[in-house]
Amino acid sequence: MPEMPKVSPRDWIWIGEKDEVRAVVSKVYDSISVAGGNIEVVFLDDRNRAINLDAKWTGNNWELVFQGDYGGYADRYHRLKPYVSILRSGQNEVGRKRKEMAKSKRKLMRPRSLKSRRR
Repeated sequence: MPEMPKVSPRDWIWIGEKDEVRAVVSKVYDSISVAGGNIEVVFLDDRNRAINLDAKWTGNNWELVFQGDYGGYADRYHRLKPYVSILRSGQNEVGRKRKEMAKSKRKLMRPRSLKSRRR
């Protein structure tokens, strides 16, 4: 089983077996937290809300630790503002890169006959 990667506050990590959620580390615990996590992270949910929640290393990947609820709204905590800022600026960059990649992929996948008609 791989050892837990060394992370620090402000580091970007991927959460989930298939890297489903991109998050910013906001706190590294000296020992396992009450909720059972090794770190606290900030991530954007599907409604673009900044959420803070603990995460734990499973031996292969980071997983969110749910304890009753879905975490807090990170925008409401002064101590988390720097991490929310990193998260939001980084997500904008990721979104831009994804759009660029999708656009170039569409160009590559376009049939030759369509390419010639557009010129």
